[in-house]
Amino acid sequence: MSTSLSASASALQDLSIFKELPSAVLQKLAAEAEEINISKDQTIIKKGDPGDSMFLIRRGAVVVHDEDHIFATLISGEYFGEYALIDDYTRSATVTASQPTELIRLTRERFNATMGDHPELKDAILMELIKRLRHLNTLQDQLLKNNNEIQQKNKEIAAINQKLTEINDEKTQIMLVLAHELRNTLTSSITLGESLHEEIKDRAPDLEEYIDRLNRSLWRMSQSVDRMISKKTEVKSVELNISEFSLTALLEDLNSHFIDQATDKQVKLSFKGSGYQVTLDRALTRQILENLIGNAIRFSPGGARVVVQTYEEDPYLCISIKDQGPGLSEAALRPLLEPLDEQEDTVKNPSDISLSIVRRYTESMGGKVQCDSKPGHGATFTLKFKDYQKESSQKGFWDLFKT
Repeated sequence: MSTSLSASASALQDLSIFKELPSAVLQKLAAEAEEINISKDQTIIKKGDPGDSMFLIRRGAVVVHDEDHIFATLISGEYFGEYALIDDYTRSATVTASQPTELIRLTRERFNATMGDHPELKDAILMELIKRLRHLNTLQDQLLKNNNEIQQKNKEIAAINQKLTEINDEKTQIMLVLAHELRNTLTSSITLGESLHEEIKDRAPDLEEYIDRLNRSLWRMSQSVDRMISKKTEVKSVELNISEFSLTALLEDLNSHFIDQATDKQVKLSFKGSGYQVTLDRALTRQILENLIGNAIRFSPGGARVVVQTYEEDPYLCISIKDQGPGLSEAALRPLLEPLDEQEDTVKNPSDISLSIVRRYTESMGGKVQCDSKPGHGATFTLKFKDYQKESSQKGFWDLFKT
């Protein structure tokens, strides 16, 4: 036996697939094997090609891959392509030398010739394949277990993310309500400050500068609140809390809320109509009406009139807010006309934001909002809802004329 054959036989014996073979069989296989040298980056086998040989790495290293995706890196003492000794299926991956490499190549034809004389070779191959199958089954069970754990973790993460989203949306809604409350208060303060400025500039000119500073600060605060509202109106969904309540009581409450602001602005605020029970979200309904009534007072000149009226227009209950202010242009009314999902790029200024909120909240409760307005001729906003009934104790038309 030559030295090279003994070295090849020894290399074959180190492989698990041939480990249990007698020395004579190993020597026979080594005699049938071929030693080949491969240069760096040379392809040894290519995916999709027919296979008829297995390879043992004597020196060097190879990469098993599918184009750029690498499955494994094999080094000295490892082997690849062994399934080609059993069948003639095409190669499932490409193997390329990552450095100069020396291989021992054993073809299926020579392997079968040796197996004809030594049937124990077949048993050794089968036992090795069975071991591999068992190992693959164990890996598959572990992968299945890991996959189940990952899916469970993903569900937990999804539940946490959903909860965080709900909390964030709730926080945003609270911030919106607070911001609008603050803006209404600032509007009243600004109106009062302007009236105070007119009164004091002739009576106490030395105080006029301080009043101007105060008014400028109030305007800056109002602009900051408007910017905050602009950012918060990105929320698309509205969580509803539907209940039955007295619209009459809500309007009377709003009258008390706005009467001082209207008086300071010298605007006559009137509420007209019959008493109704409605089934809506009370907080959102109040927010809608606060926006519309507050803006009507805010943009109306002194001596003007703002009328809030309820009436029926089959099949709707209508709530109208009519003012004698400067009116709105077609561009200003765009938030009431455009699809909600297209408003993110067009809703920019505070009045746009206010109208967008009114529409979003109204439509979320199944209602409609319309506006009849021309520049210089005031505006009439009309809210329409279907789920309502007259209050049993209503006394016909009620009218609150307060200034």
